[in-house]
Amino acid sequence: PNNEIGYLSIDNAGTVWASTNEGIARYNRSAFLPWKKWTSYTYEDGLASNETKPIFADVNGESVWVGTAEGLSHLDIASGDWKTYTTKNGLVSNYVYTIASTPENVMWFGTRYGISRLELDTGKWDVYQTDTPALVYGEKKRPIITTQEGDIWVGLQNQGIAHYDRKMWDIHTPNDGLASNTTEAIAVTSNSTVWVGSW
Repeated sequence: PNNEIGYLSIDNAGTVWASTNEGIARYNRSAFLPWKKWTSYTYEDGLASNETKPIFADVNGESVWVGTAEGLSHLDIASGDWKTYTTKNGLVSNYVYTIASTPENVMWFGTRYGISRLELDTGKWDVYQTDTPALVYGEKKRPIITTQEGDIWVGLQNQGIAHYDRKMWDIHTPNDGLASNTTEAIAVTSNSTVWVGSW
């Protein structure tokens, strides 16, 4: 729908998903005819907004999550059905910056005003904000990464990095060894070693 691509995600089938400020696009490499390789989705198809931010394709190739400026959209690929989640459902803010998942079938969403957690098996929502003020994001997106054990690492704006061990949150700053309080990127290795990029 637009040449300005903000985020990419690739599922296990090799399908590429791209978000733009005019909707999202899917690139199906297995399609035989060139004009059938690309499929676009916009507000008219079911997106919460055409101003899409992070896009997250699950590893099984069954669904796609899209963060927007007006809520969170979920696409069931098999049925083609879209569903939108907003603050009425459990998001702490409709402006979704980041998306991640854990092996326990739990989705994590970083928003403008905190973190929302969704258990896919039960539909239960949790919000992390008031009891951990550092998780309130502010105006800039920050990364969320998950480990194989299900731990969560969240980059914070001018406050370091937050770690959730599935029981409690703790905050790490330059006093603990970080190069800077502003976390721009997080990566995790197969043995759960966490790398943090900052400026």
